[in-house]
Formats: sequence, C-alpha cells, structure tokens
Amino acid sequence: MAYLKSKIDAGADFIITQMFFDVQVYADFCKECVACGINVPVVPGIMCLNAYGGFKKMGIMCKTRVPEKLTAAMEERKDDK
Repeated sequence: MAYLKSKIDAGADFIITQMFFDVQVYADFCKECVACGINVPVVPGIMCLNAYGGFKKMGIMCKTRVPEKLTAAMEERKDDK
C-alpha cells in the first residue's frame, strides 16, 4: 500500500485494479485505500472471458480468488460452444 500511496502522492488521479471475481476483495481493497489515506477513485479492472480455458488461465496468472459458486458454474459450462 505504501508504494500505491506514493504514486497517488506523486499525482495519480485514479487507480485501476486487477481483474477480480469476488466483490468482497474489491470492497476490502477500497477500505484499505481509505485507511491509508488514498482518496482517489478506484476503478474495478475487468476482463471479458470468452472461454473456459481463458477463465482458468487468467485466474491462475493473476492469482485471482474465484468464488466456489463461479468455479462450479464455469465447470458446468466448460464444453459449451
């Protein structure tokens, strides 16, 4: 957070997060920003996932927590065309 705060102090006007699937992660991050004195807009990072493979790959690559309900729903649809 200290590094992020230094960017804001240097003049950044907003923050864009990495993609996420769990809204609580975003809410907690925003609260932590405020607690650290970061008072700029925090824009949620989004990424369109068009296929099961991309969903799995990006989740691993970005170290994104995926709610079990979403994982189960994607597993059910992984062979859909």
